[in-house]
Amino acid sequence: MLSEWFGPDGRPLITMEKLRMEIFRRGVSEKDNARKKLWPYLLGVYAWDVTEDERQKLWVAKMWVTVTRVHVFLVNGCRQEAVP
Repeated sequence: MLSEWFGPDGRPLITMEKLRMEIFRRGVSEKDNARKKLWPYLLGVYAWDVTEDERQKLWVAKMWVTVTRVHVFLVNGCRQEAVP
């Protein structure tokens, strides 16, 4: 099923709407970890119409933004508590 939906470079061959309709109609099997692979797309974690390489670059960028936000929160939070 997944091999029908994605090309060799990881770019989807169908639209997100078609993916949702097929999942609603047929469901997603446990075969080949299909659920694990599809949930990030359905939840908007992964960009849809990009190659696997582009998707990985976007994922790394999202992770750095998250790490930076957590760091800023921890640093600012500690400073605010230390000041009387």
